[in-house]
Amino acid sequence: MLRRARRLQLGEHYLDKDEVMGNDLYLASAAAAASLVCFACSSQVTYLGNASSSSSTTSSSTSSSSTSGGTTSSGTGGSGATGGGPVGGSGGDSGECVNTHEQLLMTLETPDGDIYSCQASNKTKTGLVQIQGEVIGADDSGVVIDTCPPNAFCEPSVFKLSYSAPDLKATVPLGVFVDVSVRVDMPWGCSHELKIVNLPQWEGLTNPIPVEHLWVAAADGTYGTLPDSPFKIGLIELPCWGPEEWSKSYSLHFETLDATPPVTVAMGSTVEWIWNSGHYMTVRNLRSFETGYDDDDWNWGWWLTGDFITPD
Repeated sequence: MLRRARRLQLGEHYLDKDEVMGNDLYLASAAAAASLVCFACSSQVTYLGNASSSSSTTSSSTSSSSTSGGTTSSGTGGSGATGGGPVGGSGGDSGECVNTHEQLLMTLETPDGDIYSCQASNKTKTGLVQIQGEVIGADDSGVVIDTCPPNAFCEPSVFKLSYSAPDLKATVPLGVFVDVSVRVDMPWGCSHELKIVNLPQWEGLTNPIPVEHLWVAAADGTYGTLPDSPFKIGLIELPCWGPEEWSKSYSLHFETLDATPPVTVAMGSTVEWIWNSGHYMTVRNLRSFETGYDDDDWNWGWWLTGDFITPD
């Protein structure tokens, strides 16, 4: 139990650090978490404040597959009906946790040759990078951004961002203007995050797709979100048991900042999620569990992509 107490203390410190940096980190505990994917269940959501504060705020959150438009595909060790997940039992039976180990790979290369990536190990730069620019190259696994506006007299300033994960296909249209955020954090392990948002206008120019829209957001090693993200992620603990007393497995609970119904996604599952008219999102939970060991805080991974279809 001493090991578990130390683990929780370290976890609270890390969450507090991320919150100061602008993340929306919170924990969700389900009163009845027998379902692998809680599309029709209510949860008590606890938002963590400052780790030194004794107060916290709770709210009730309900997600419904019929109102959210969410549909689930089969995940690792699961079926299309439930979206897979890390529970061996069914109904009220708390079986053995079966965790997935999928990863998001990400690399940002700046015009100066700096690299931001957990794959780069000790050669990576750390911190938050935020740029705006025009997409001059794109495919399913990355974008090339020029931060020199088309109406300006400047040399091209090209950033190359690549990403890959199971089932991740996020093609950003050529010629659009975007806001890109990337963060790498290495307190003792490593986490990296990315976010690409469409800009209605940039440097006095109207975007060919003149709406605000999230093209892709993803992270590995954290379930936090980057500053100004239009959604947040919480945890719903699953009623299963792990190899150690202090091991825990979770589903990831995704919420927007408006009235869009949330979705809860089991490990290894992909869910379609309609935000509002024209914004069709897809989200995957790559992994979400805790071993309980002090030096193993990085078992989180997810991605979210969006297609925009102009309403009739």
